[in-house]
Amino acid sequence: MVKGQMVQLISLLKRYGVRIVDQVHVAFDPAIHSIERVEPGTGSGSVVTQVVRSGFLFQDLVLRKAVVVVSKKYSVECMEAYGNGPGLVSDSNPSDCELGVSLPEGCSRCDS
Repeated sequence: MVKGQMVQLISLLKRYGVRIVDQVHVAFDPAIHSIERVEPGTGSGSVVTQVVRSGFLFQDLVLRKAVVVVSKKYSVECMEAYGNGPGLVSDSNPSDCELGVSLPEGCSRCDS
């Protein structure tokens, strides 16, 4: 019953122009995405690999950012320092990496 009500609510929101931000395999956009975790990746750039919580847009207004997991290619220094890559990050506390990953001593940058 709850699932049916959720489907109806989403349908109603879409009818009034609310867009749901829940796409994966798209470029990370800090205007509409909030990072929960960064995982090491092989491609260039930062790509959303998982949506933890959907976001919502109304026209050009962000009602709620989508909380996502991002794949990012790291430099060799970063990978050696972290092993499998960094864990939790905060987009409200930016550091050396454009994604706001707090890098350890000796890891000065992430590949772009």
